[in-house]
Amino acid sequence: MCIRDRAYQRNCDGSDVLRPHTMRVGIFTKNGAALDLTDMFTLDFDTATADVPQLIGKPAPDLLLVNHGDDDFVKIRLDERSTATALRHVSRLADPMDRALVWSALTNAARDGLLPVTDLIEAHARSLGREDHAGIAGGMRQTVLGALDRWTADAEHPEALRSLLGSALDALATAQSGSDVQLDLAELTLLLVQRSTVLTHPHPVDTAGRQFASAVLDAELGSTLTDGADNLKIDHSLRWLALTALVTQGWADHEDIDAEAALDNTGAGALRARTARAAMPLALAKQRAFTAAVDDHTLSNDALSATIQGFTAPSALPLCEPYVEQYFERLESFWADHSIEIARRLVLGLYPTWGKDLQRVLDLTNTWLDEHPQAPAAQRRLLVELADNQARAIRLRQAGEGADQAGGTSGA
Repeated sequence: MCIRDRAYQRNCDGSDVLRPHTMRVGIFTKNGAALDLTDMFTLDFDTATADVPQLIGKPAPDLLLVNHGDDDFVKIRLDERSTATALRHVSRLADPMDRALVWSALTNAARDGLLPVTDLIEAHARSLGREDHAGIAGGMRQTVLGALDRWTADAEHPEALRSLLGSALDALATAQSGSDVQLDLAELTLLLVQRSTVLTHPHPVDTAGRQFASAVLDAELGSTLTDGADNLKIDHSLRWLALTALVTQGWADHEDIDAEAALDNTGAGALRARTARAAMPLALAKQRAFTAAVDDHTLSNDALSATIQGFTAPSALPLCEPYVEQYFERLESFWADHSIEIARRLVLGLYPTWGKDLQRVLDLTNTWLDEHPQAPAAQRRLLVELADNQARAIRLRQAGEGADQAGGTSGA
């Protein structure tokens, strides 16, 4: 085996900067339902490549984890065998640090186009209900939803969404009652139900998800569910998630939002009501939300974010298409007419990742940057990063479309 250092810095003359590394390498072996650490050694090197004599001539382990313990500042890649093991068995690792490192490696591989995005989503679906570390579960939830929303090809999206929603419902049905895992699964399920509004053909999984959202909303505040999620306690947060999911699908309206806001007469309730109203699949709701976000200077930071969250909710997104060009028309004023923090939230939050034509959005971004060379450096930096993320999303979706077409051809 050989370790390779890809420098992340360059000297002024353009030459690479090679950094010394000291890291542990962990070797894991399948043992029934576990992945056991069976060997470990320390590796020191300060060259572009380095042999690993401890592994020469030995069979490839089930999982080889470079930088075991996360002692070094490096970006790791898993080898082919380790990737296959990790995709199916990452939850079997006993140490949360090991699980976090493996998830990070898998996510980076998908992000860099080295692992199909659907493989990452399927791995997460298999792990649902098995991860009891709140930090890892929360991070993976954010990652998988982002991968689903941004990186998944249109042709693969319905199956990926339904697979994840079905797995979440199954895991929720068997989760320990009253546990953090159960609550996390309930929240993920409702977030996926909200996204299922884009599915055009009825499916039993879609119905089951909507029924769960309805059950949460029908239950009294402070009570517990008995069907689908044993003894899941119903609080304001869950009810708002359920209501917003139903709103995006047209199964709840203004009266339901007003009733829930009266039940939750708090600052947090007012923010969630704002999100729900902006999420309604109505042209007028989108117009009001966009206008409030860009023109209402009385909005607090949190109120602005709540409005944007509803405006960009995955419901009737074609209704938002007119605001792609409006975003770029108003972009200069975001920075000129608002505080730095409000401007940052507008630039990032309203950036049209939700636009139907990803390439058009990227072209408009690059055109704006070309035409505004004197824009504040902080604003330009945000737009450059957004353009880079948009270009990455385009590449990953195109790769997914290509894989789907290749699979269809071979299957024929």
